[in-house]
Amino acid sequence: MPTKKIRPNYKDYLEGWLTFLDLTEIIGVEQCIVYGLESNKIDSFKEILEERGIAYKYNKLKTSVGRSYPRTIEIILNGNKVKLLFIRHPSSYFSWKNWGLILENEIELPQAQG
Repeated sequence: MPTKKIRPNYKDYLEGWLTFLDLTEIIGVEQCIVYGLESNKIDSFKEILEERGIAYKYNKLKTSVGRSYPRTIEIILNGNKVKLLFIRHPSSYFSWKNWGLILENEIELPQAQG
């Protein structure tokens, strides 16, 4: 974006998700934390998935943080499961303690090799 005050529009999100999918296929992303719960961001991702014929599982979590409900979208790319967790943007009155619990429950951390 040209400045930090300019917000992405729907077309910007569509283009960003196309790039995300291309990179995800190349580097083998398994999980992704997405900052922001705005409908343009989520709806544009669903649109791109549908255009590409990629099946997805969308879930609005029952646990809220304040008035915000995290969401997940799971897809399969190149035979690999990819999970996206959409959370409130950290610049928007973000409670690290409360959102940390969501991350703990939804994101699998790799086990240390010993």
